[in-house]
Amino acid sequence: MANFVHRRQIVIEWGHCDPAGIVFNSRFFEFFDWNAWTMFEAALGVPRAELFATYDIMGIPLVDARGRASSSRSSSAMSSTSPRR
Repeated sequence: MANFVHRRQIVIEWGHCDPAGIVFNSRFFEFFDWNAWTMFEAALGVPRAELFATYDIMGIPLVDARGRASSSRSSSAMSSTSPRR
């Protein structure tokens, strides 16, 4: 399988953070899931709403999630997703 990596910039919104400005940890899984769906859209060329009708894809299991943290006080983050066997 060729290496396919889907990257996109995620804007960190005020509602993603706690009062100290730290992203709430469960939001990272939301970001991973969101990026997995956009990866399938990019790879297959079909919008998420049409994946079931076109390819019979109803859900995508997220079985391995890894991330890297940055200490910068930025309002955005880079998310990368790639398929694994």
